[in-house]
Amino acid sequence: IVATLIVAFHHSTRMVMYYGYERLWAGVAWDRCEAETPLTGNIAWAAKLAWAVAAIVVIVLLLAIVLYVTPLVKQ
Repeated sequence: IVATLIVAFHHSTRMVMYYGYERLWAGVAWDRCEAETPLTGNIAWAAKLAWAVAAIVVIVLLLAIVLYVTPLVKQ
């Protein structure tokens, strides 16, 4: 029972302290500035296409690595 109480107290106070810590750092300005002009038109379309192609290439490479390595692993 004592161990359970210690763990419950530890985790609950830790969660409250973490929430306070994150709220404190979220309030710091850090000299943030918004982007002057968002991507619009053909630029946004090209950027989205580039990210999609890059994601597909990475997924295919990972799948190829898994398919290549799987038979080499001795069971």
